[in-house]
Amino acid sequence: MVDKKTVIFMVAGLSSRFGGKSKALEPVGPHNERLIEISMDQATTAGFNHIIFVVSPQTESMFKELYHNNYRGAKIDYALQTFDATKRDRPWGTCDALVSAISFIDDKAVICNGDDIYGESVFAELSKKYVYTNYDVMPGYMLFKTLSDTSSVNRAIVKVQEGIALLLGMKDMDFVETLEENFNLTPESVKANNMKNKQCSMNIFLLQRETIDLLAVCLDEFKRTTANDRKAECLLPKELNDLLAAKKIRLLMFDTNAQWCGLTAQDDVAKVRAILATKD
Repeated sequence: MVDKKTVIFMVAGLSSRFGGKSKALEPVGPHNERLIEISMDQATTAGFNHIIFVVSPQTESMFKELYHNNYRGAKIDYALQTFDATKRDRPWGTCDALVSAISFIDDKAVICNGDDIYGESVFAELSKKYVYTNYDVMPGYMLFKTLSDTSSVNRAIVKVQEGIALLLGMKDMDFVETLEENFNLTPESVKANNMKNKQCSMNIFLLQRETIDLLAVCLDEFKRTTANDRKAECLLPKELNDLLAAKKIRLLMFDTNAQWCGLTAQDDVAKVRAILATKD
């Protein structure tokens, strides 16, 4: 039996398209719940009882003042993601966010964006996998259901090895072969490139501690090789894809029809509120 189930929310950023605010703290729920509260409710309902906020010096006090060290019985820890502003224009990316929290992680953790709502069933499924699976795991979303009508988005498209997981006795899952980052996707470009039925990652993963340790090594190498690049970011899908190619990890994907929604631009707020209003 697993006593601790850890979920990491990446909430270090402030969005210029939101007037320098945290998208995670935008009130979008039917009762003005903040976006991060919707996600935390979904996670804690599914059994996650340890929350890690990856914060920046700019967002740390915001979250601590609101949530302190406990949310509905779940312990909260704060991991600080920093960078040298004399050498860089932005943080080192999502892989760096994960590694920033490594001292709080025991044997595994779910990591996800703080400005996305993934769906109750996704957290419920990841909670089950937390107990019974020793592989890395991710949900696969239908790409066309994750696009924005107001701005372009970046998505990692998934290619799977069909049937192999089933042969090993794992139903309703497939091993991931590749995670290929695609940038500046719009409904028009997805349709034009016949990508409508592709599946994608929404940057939510259940990762084993061994994988997290490997990602820490990847991050160190990335920082070494891009030391003179002020904007280079070490992204989780890219680094996981490299580890898959090197056969250092095995990543399983399960299909989901969960209602994903999130904030990319200010114009998305009304859409997210409308989606959540139907669930009240």
